[in-house]
Amino acid sequence: MPRVFRILLLPALALLTLTAWMFSTPVGGGADDDFHLVSTWCASPIDTGSCEPTGDPKTRDVPDDLVEVNCFTGDPEWSAACQAELWASDLRIDTDRGNWDRQYPPVYYAVNGLLAGADYQVSALLMRLLAIVLFLGLTTALFALLPQERRPALLWTWVISTLPLGLSLFGSNNPSTWAYVGVGSAFFALLGWYETEGRRRLALGALFVVSVLMAAGA
Repeated sequence: MPRVFRILLLPALALLTLTAWMFSTPVGGGADDDFHLVSTWCASPIDTGSCEPTGDPKTRDVPDDLVEVNCFTGDPEWSAACQAELWASDLRIDTDRGNWDRQYPPVYYAVNGLLAGADYQVSALLMRLLAIVLFLGLTTALFALLPQERRPALLWTWVISTLPLGLSLFGSNNPSTWAYVGVGSAFFALLGWYETEGRRRLALGALFVVSVLMAAGA
């Protein structure tokens, strides 16, 4: 097969696998996804009406859809079908579970807030897809730029750590996804920066900066 096709085949198959897992995991299925979804909508620069002040700096007025999105977790008798009533309601609730007191860095929430819209399911899935695209984009670029002897280590690192941790993160809206991708990518980008020269070294340096911003911002 042509070299370009071989390089792109693996990312294409990985995209298929990760997006399948992304769709199979219901919104709210990740750890503390209710907290992270509320935080994302409240950090959004877009006025969706989904996060309003209450007069108390410790709480926000948000749709019940975001607060109770994990209605099925912790109970093996319930499925995500319990969300049907949430999506159909217009109830709002005051909550103190959110990142307005900066428990987490703001970058992850601000970037994903650009995708926050009135349809919470579609928006949450687009945020997951963004994490997958960033992961595959960084990994493909690293594979192309790293010295050939480093490429197997890059692939094996992700294969071993993705099962099951990575898959569970890509099927969530948890900022740990960015940290997971950022730390691993930054390591290989910096290693390659020390071992290459010229334009390849500059490109690996840029990937290192992007990866660090992802990890630190999450």
